[in-house]
Amino acid sequence: MMMMTTHLRSRNHHLKSTSTSIYIAAFSLSVAPSAVEPFLTPLSHHHLSAVESKDQLIKSYTVTLPIKPWPQRLYPKRLVFMITRQQNLDLVLQIFDHACKYHPGFQHNHDTYHAIIHKLTRARVFGPIETLLAQLHQLNIKCGENLFITILRNCGIASWPERALRTFLRIKNFGVERSVRSFNTLLNALIQNHQYDLAHALFKNCRKKFDIIPNVFTCNILIRALCKKNDVENAIRVLDEMPSMGMIPNVVTYTTILGGYVSRVTWFVRRRCSVRFLIEDGFLMRRHIRY
Repeated sequence: MMMMTTHLRSRNHHLKSTSTSIYIAAFSLSVAPSAVEPFLTPLSHHHLSAVESKDQLIKSYTVTLPIKPWPQRLYPKRLVFMITRQQNLDLVLQIFDHACKYHPGFQHNHDTYHAIIHKLTRARVFGPIETLLAQLHQLNIKCGENLFITILRNCGIASWPERALRTFLRIKNFGVERSVRSFNTLLNALIQNHQYDLAHALFKNCRKKFDIIPNVFTCNILIRALCKKNDVENAIRVLDEMPSMGMIPNVVTYTTILGGYVSRVTWFVRRRCSVRFLIEDGFLMRRHIRY
């Protein structure tokens, strides 16, 4: 009889501890919706046994600061400064996340999102960018075109032309009108990664598809792409069409075309010299061959 009573008490204690663990897990999910929270201090068994109510649990819920000292008064401008000066990218993400979740009264704005996106994309860390853009869209924060220009430029540097194109096509989803500035940045990103045909196709359809009027910088970018493709004839055609589009070619336009001609001549001379070398080398080889 005594053994049965002891068994029942042990079973009740196990059920009670199990229900407490489930409650704590559910509460943790309600407080922190993300699957991984790097800022939370692990709660010990002795700490949980001393908690008597939910209000007391909330008061005892401690958060580890990502950096110390953490400012008592935090404004978006101060957070931008903290993000900019921090070299550890993991800490940058923790600072950004900690500010909105745990600092009383703080709310992110366009400047804070631009700062962290610039920091990550410049370091070629594009993993969190989609999450940050989704948050930006969900919070309905008004942002400018410069934020997307930053992403486009760094996509080109990081050899991500497909991501650059997808980003450009999604700009209007954030309530931002695409302009020739973002379009020129996209063309630059494509040319940096040798996507010359795609850049040319986008240029031809920029008015019809995107309602963007190209400028002299757009034409210079296209001429550079055509010259890199060794298509100087079409580059000259774009030069001839610029006045009809209301644009006056500048020094960059002419020097780019001259550079295209120089590259073509250099390529032709190198090829001719290599062919001549092969012929002469073959002739010498035939002279030394004994049959």
